[in-house]
Formats: sequence, structure tokens, C-alpha cells
Amino acid sequence: IDDKTMEYYHGNGNYFQVGGFTWSGHFTWIDISEEEKQRRGSAIAPTRSPTMAGGLFAVATQTFWDLGSYDEEMDVWGGENLEMSFRIWQCGAVLETIPCSRVGHIFRSFHPYSFPGNKDTH
Repeated sequence: IDDKTMEYYHGNGNYFQVGGFTWSGHFTWIDISEEEKQRRGSAIAPTRSPTMAGGLFAVATQTFWDLGSYDEEMDVWGGENLEMSFRIWQCGAVLETIPCSRVGHIFRSFHPYSFPGNKDTH
């Protein structure tokens, strides 16, 4: 969702990416591997994803607590999505993107609040 016009952007349904990460610890979007395209068998089937974007994460409450919830020592946002993604895989679960789902998220170009210790996440 555009933070100025509130316009909702969506894909064309034929192309989407899954979550990835850089070795410096930053979330990024990546193309679906050929192996995963073959495994899922359908363009609308759930698609395995190495990581997820924190603002697009849905999980059953009990599963979230069983995984250990968010790390209480993280005092700002911006790493919890990778940390939780890695924990999901390490615990034997699967992280999936659902191609037909739709999520609206307003990502502002500024922070209307301050972070502890003036830390910033991007």
C-alpha cells in the first residue's frame, strides 16, 4: 500500500518471488528455484520459501509459542523475520508462501517514532 496515496499494489498472479537473505543478514526477494517450481507442480500451490518478510507472517498461535516466539532481546524490528525463518527450518517445519493470498502493508519512507539507542533497521 502506497504510504501517500493508499493505493493497493498487487501482482499479476503469474509471477511472484519468495523470501531470501544476503550473507550480511538482510532480507531480500528471490526468484523461485526451478527445483521448487517442479516440486509444487502448480502455479497456485503453496511454495517453499527460505525466509519470510516479517510483515507477511501468519502462523497458528500455539506453533508460534512452540517455536519460542520472538527473541525478547531484539529491541527493534528488522531481524526477527530471518531469525524466526531459520528457527522454523531448524525445528523441522516448512515455511511457505501462498501465491493466492493477498496482504496489504504500509511501509513508510520515514519512522514516525524513535528506536531505543537511536538504532535504525535500514
